[in-house]
Formats: sequence, structure tokens, C-alpha cells
Amino acid sequence: VAPAEAHVQHAQVERVKSAYEQQQEQQRLAAQLAEERRQLHLRQETLQKQQLQQQKEREEKLRLQKEREEQQNREADLKEQQLRQEMLRSETLR
Repeated sequence: VAPAEAHVQHAQVERVKSAYEQQQEQQRLAAQLAEERRQLHLRQETLQKQQLQQQKEREEKLRLQKEREEQQNREADLKEQQLRQEMLRSETLR
């Protein structure tokens, strides 16, 4: 093999190797991008779950608060009714 011919063959091997390396780099970048997308998706899912949990907690807190207020109103109504009955009894006893 003549030196010039050897140089051409070597250059062709370099080009093939370079194309192979480019393909490897593209595959690596594609894999990296896929992993970043997966991580982003996981973060979004986690955030969505946290937001749903916080919303449920707020709704539960409001529900309990409403129940307490309703119970207090019932107790106040009952107390008022008892006081009225006491006043009526004391008036009829006079």
C-alpha cells in the first residue's frame, strides 16, 4: 500500500469513526433528554399530588369548622329555648 493510499484509507476510517462517534453522542444526548423528561414528569406528578393533598386538607379543615359552627349554633338555640321555657314557667307560677 502506497503511503498516499494508506493516508486516504486512514482518513476514511477516521470519517467512519467520527460518524460512529457522532451517532454515539446523539444516542447519549437522546438518552439524557429522555431522562430529563422523565425526571420532569416525576416532579410534576409529585407537585400535583402535593397540591391535591393540600386542597383535601383545606376542604377537611373547612368542613370541620362548619360542623363546629353548626354544633355551636344548635347548642345556642337549645340554650335559648331552655331559657324561654324557664321564663314562661316562672311567669305562669306568679
